[in-house]
Amino acid sequence: MNRTISVKNESSEPDQGLYDAMNKGIEMSSGQYLIFMNSGDLFANDKVAEMIEAIAIQNNRPDLIYGDSIEETAECRRLYKKSMSHNKVWYGMFTHHQAMIFMSSKA
Repeated sequence: MNRTISVKNESSEPDQGLYDAMNKGIEMSSGQYLIFMNSGDLFANDKVAEMIEAIAIQNNRPDLIYGDSIEETAECRRLYKKSMSHNKVWYGMFTHHQAMIFMSSKA
């Protein structure tokens, strides 16, 4: 069981905005799942990859896995952000995009 999350490719080049950059990342990807992390974003602990894999296996490799997130303020306070149900997506983002793991269309 591979529990490693690694960055195999990185790119810094002009693009047409955030979504163009994300699409470039998708094209460069090779794993079963994708997560979009920004500069400075971190996983809550070193068990996140293991937890994601267990959830994927227990749920028959779903297209979307998501969860709660933690924000850190400028004053270094950590704020716990509970995710909402994905069934409420019409109200807006149900969690931070950094807490959403998507099945790759290449998988």
